[in-house]
Amino acid sequence: MYKPKILLISNIPAPYWIYGSEWLRLDFDLTYLCYDRPSETGRPQYWDQELPLNFIICKDRLKIYNKYLDLKISTRIRELNPDLVILGGFAEILSNYIAYRHCKKNKIKCAMVSEIWRNRSGTPRRLLSYIVSKIFNGIDCFLPVGEHAVEYWSDFFPKEKLHLFRYPTFIDEYMKHPLRKKKNDLTLFFGHRLTEEYNPLMAIKILSACQVKYPKTSLLINSAGPLKDKILNYINENNVTNVRWIDIKSYSDLSIYYKNGDVSLSPCIYSNGNIGTLEASASGMPILISEHVHYHGKIINKFKNGFILKLSILEFVRKIFQYIEDDELLTCHSNRSKKSVMELNNNEFLKIFSESVKFTLKKK
Repeated sequence: MYKPKILLISNIPAPYWIYGSEWLRLDFDLTYLCYDRPSETGRPQYWDQELPLNFIICKDRLKIYNKYLDLKISTRIRELNPDLVILGGFAEILSNYIAYRHCKKNKIKCAMVSEIWRNRSGTPRRLLSYIVSKIFNGIDCFLPVGEHAVEYWSDFFPKEKLHLFRYPTFIDEYMKHPLRKKKNDLTLFFGHRLTEEYNPLMAIKILSACQVKYPKTSLLINSAGPLKDKILNYINENNVTNVRWIDIKSYSDLSIYYKNGDVSLSPCIYSNGNIGTLEASASGMPILISEHVHYHGKIINKFKNGFILKLSILEFVRKIFQYIEDDELLTCHSNRSKKSVMELNNNEFLKIFSESVKFTLKKK
């Protein structure tokens, strides 16, 4: 049985793609070409995985204002001779254009994956999106990540060129975690990296405010990120207790930590939506997010598995108290969280990826 040859170009070998490739190899001859290790782009060290043979890091590339330029990309495509080239995100935009032009010239099918492009305030970058749609106007297929992105990119590409895409999430292990039950000593969970946009200091302040009434409240918090020293100083200066650090050694161990959390916190200043919140939902945690977290807000509005809040310590604390004091709310939202991500399991990812490939290869 012939397996279509797929070349996927991205900036880093994200661990979820490494696990995803194991499933994709059942139906596809996949090569994943990228330009840096995750830790070289600010991702946590545990994202650096041992790479399968079909993952290639091309260090002989240029990097201009954090954008990759691979002058050998045409040669690499010729050598790999794929049926389909799938172009990754914004960081590879320079190399992606060269790859796109090569594919057009040599009649190789070409698709492009993208989320909604936003600035740091969360506002969609519509002018840039428009420019990109004109530069890549001859692309065979454009693959927006998630239904909200399909709606957004339909303003820039013809609808007949759009097809829903999803990243691999591999939440099956998380789905095995039990539903959360009512208790007075909740463990709050902050799984994001310690960076400004994820606002970890506010998570510490939320914990401290909760402890005024419920002193046994604790916080599990990711230890990876540039703000750790700042967080430690605040904890020491303000005598904050019951903070437990998540010291992740391997991406494959991540689900163990999620199992110990009760309520997921995302008091973000900005987020385009992230896989960690989907993993928290699969684990069965209710989700508390700020109004500046995109994508997940639509899930919460649909499934009612948490709350979308203003960037206010008091608002977060009030909802946490509801989970402690209401007899049924925690378990109710825990159950709804699991239901909200049912369509993101391994089989569903493989199905959507396969549909995307078939959709693009059929394009004339």
